[in-house]
Amino acid sequence: RRGRVVLWANEFPSPSETFIVALVLGLIERGWDVHVACRTCDAERWQRFPALDRELGRRRLHVVASRGRPLRWAASVARGALAALTHPVVGLRWARAVGRRAPSQRAASLALGALCVRLRPELVHFQFGAHAIGRLHVGDDVGCRTVVSFRGYDLNYAGLEVPGFYDEVWRGTDAVHVLGRDLADRAERRGRPADLPVVMIPPAVDLARLPAPHPPTDGPLRLVSVGRLHWKKGHEWTLAALARLRADGVDAVLRIVGGGPHEPAIRAAVAELGLDGAVELTGFVSHDEVAEHLAWSDVLVHLAVSEGFGNAVLEAQAMGRPVVCSDADGLRENVEDGVTAIVVPRRDADAAAAALRDLAGRGRSAMRAMGEEGRCRVVGRFGRAEQMDRFEALYAAVVAAPRRADGRRPALTGPGTPPG
Repeated sequence: RRGRVVLWANEFPSPSETFIVALVLGLIERGWDVHVACRTCDAERWQRFPALDRELGRRRLHVVASRGRPLRWAASVARGALAALTHPVVGLRWARAVGRRAPSQRAASLALGALCVRLRPELVHFQFGAHAIGRLHVGDDVGCRTVVSFRGYDLNYAGLEVPGFYDEVWRGTDAVHVLGRDLADRAERRGRPADLPVVMIPPAVDLARLPAPHPPTDGPLRLVSVGRLHWKKGHEWTLAALARLRADGVDAVLRIVGGGPHEPAIRAAVAELGLDGAVELTGFVSHDEVAEHLAWSDVLVHLAVSEGFGNAVLEAQAMGRPVVCSDADGLRENVEDGVTAIVVPRRDADAAAAALRDLAGRGRSAMRAMGEEGRCRVVGRFGRAEQMDRFEALYAAVVAAPRRADGRRPALTGPGTPPG
């Protein structure tokens, strides 16, 4: 095997974070010894991902309990203590590190450290920056390397009101992974030091799992929005744009694919705007069902007010669907404005309605041509194999890089950045 890596995700598997599932399965396929550590694992959601049960298995899934579940937490720590007897060098290092920590931090640090004493991974990869806070001690405690991913919300709005919110992350990790240039710039503005390596690896699409694209259909203009029902996805702006479009005489319907805490507000907006019968909410669906909804559609609408990059936008382009999206954050890197998509200012329903009206006026053949450009863009720039190559290069470089005598991080060699 190429090495042992622990991936940390607060909730696993999550229907809105299928990219983490894809990373786990991709690394296993390439020969990495992958373990997943998380705070919670829902049995019903686990059943939605049969490949996880087959490839990862429950033995390599570790629910790291907090003090809110004292019996499980104590059992985790006890297993780590037993492992420390078998691996005394790592165990002694861990014990000394825990002993130096303040009592208020000691309990929280024990469970994850105990797991890593047992597993002795070369690398721990935290999937979100906000989730790494309070846990990065594990690198020094057991002598492994760490990587932290920032995927959107963690840099765009988490902790904005707290000065130095990510100082612990900048001090404690060996490298930072971001999805694109916008997030790299935001990390710098939020304090990332110049000597902390940042590597850009964008999302990817597994084209083999998507059905073949087909021409748009006749009849009403079929719009689809894919994403968790959360304020940052901007579903209310999509509904407002649809209401304006229909008021202008364009026969259009909308399907909103996803579930989440914002559903009551979205249903209220549907009723308030008089869109009953024109809008369908599907709730949470599987990844394969998302592809079916994209195949049903003529256009993907994604008017997010905050977005790290936008996996659904990539998949829509891969399916040969034109996109109308906002200019929020990393979305501008995801599409080519005027070629694969029409980009409008965020929180501007009038501009979104005008873009949709323009697409409807061009006709089906023009939409098909834009969709074909989108598919070519994804095939050429966002393939799954290229993404996995980049993650492997990042992991290998972080593990191999020696520490300098002054403790500063060395520059990494090997990991690439995404194509522009």
